[in-house]
Amino acid sequence: YRTKALMRRLLPTKGKHIDLPYLKQVWEKQRGICPYTAIKLKLFTHSKAKYGGSGMKSDIRYASLDRIESSKPYQVGNVQFVAWPINYAKSDVSDKQMKRFIKLIRQNH
Repeated sequence: YRTKALMRRLLPTKGKHIDLPYLKQVWEKQRGICPYTAIKLKLFTHSKAKYGGSGMKSDIRYASLDRIESSKPYQVGNVQFVAWPINYAKSDVSDKQMKRFIKLIRQNH
């Protein structure tokens, strides 16, 4: 059920829809690395949550599907995997703005 609900969210009203083979291709192209932090990401599974995990927020390395340009829908060419805290922080900020923000953090720490 959850996979079907997720896939419904990923079907944009226009443009090419996203399917699991495409998501696998994106993951492999990124080599499982967050483009903002260079953190090696982990894929969250519901079985981990069910058997002793405390959910996705238990590890900052869990991957989250992000829209590169937040003003555009989840569609082919506009998604990437990022660390979930980055996706949470990014919210409706553009890719360019987020990269600028990360750069400022690196310069100041």
